[in-house]
Amino acid sequence: EGISFYPRSGNSFYPPENSDQNYIMVAAGSGIGPFIGFLKDRKTRLERGEEFNGKCWLFFGCRYKDADNIYKNFIDELVDAGMLTKFNSSFSREQGSELRYVQHSIESEKEAVTDWLINLNSMFYICGDAKGMAAEVKKALQKIVGEKLGEDGALNFLKTLSSEKR
Repeated sequence: EGISFYPRSGNSFYPPENSDQNYIMVAAGSGIGPFIGFLKDRKTRLERGEEFNGKCWLFFGCRYKDADNIYKNFIDELVDAGMLTKFNSSFSREQGSELRYVQHSIESEKEAVTDWLINLNSMFYICGDAKGMAAEVKKALQKIVGEKLGEDGALNFLKTLSSEKR
């Protein structure tokens, strides 16, 4: 008869308050939702005259570039205005697409991603399918950070990211 709601609140899932903080967002499918909120917050703050030295980068994946990519115009507008520093998209069901999933996009940008994480002290947010996509993204991060810091170094680095709520 009725509809049951089970709200879950994430107490560390909000955009960085410090406008100097760099961050990377990774989303698949409807996981883009919270990041649209992050970007609207950034846009509003910038339009109010706040200065942002922190850069932000969005990796987004969905099935089809036309059917599922409903925030394309908003994202393009932010990229054009310099409010979103970098944007990578991947489409899992498009023919001839080599970068099918977000983890493939991350691997294709491995030098820049490791630079953002290690040298720019960026925060790393991920939203989407925890079992599939998030696990694959974690593996990709371990692999690319491992190329710079070695396998043990990568494990320790990712543990530190987590313990520092980054």
